[in-house]
Amino acid sequence: MAASLSTMATEVSVSAVRDFNLNANGARVTTELSGLKLSATNVDNQYLRLSVGKEFPLVKVGPVSLSASVSGISQNSKAVHHSDGYGLALGGKATLAVTKSIDVVASAERFVGQSRVSSYNGNTGTLGLTLKF
Repeated sequence: MAASLSTMATEVSVSAVRDFNLNANGARVTTELSGLKLSATNVDNQYLRLSVGKEFPLVKVGPVSLSASVSGISQNSKAVHHSDGYGLALGGKATLAVTKSIDVVASAERFVGQSRVSSYNGNTGTLGLTLKF
């Protein structure tokens, strides 16, 4: 039983997303399993991105923790291009603990994809809540 508990999610984040390249909004759900961040991002009528990544704590400044991240992404494009592909995202995140089990999170990331999804290359920002179990 203990081994199976170690692979369960310990937190879930729900965030609003802004894709600054497309000037479009969306939503993201993220969880952490075995030290990896798993994420699904849907930007309205544009794309669905599924990602697996790793977060690296950097520093704590007062009540705010800062971290960097790198993720591999699979993108299903829904808009004009109707093409799927893979990419990489590099990002940074600020986390502010509100209570022992709730954090406010803000992040920014840069996506770079292979040629068939490169029209989606650009920056996204998120703002949301993380619930810890």
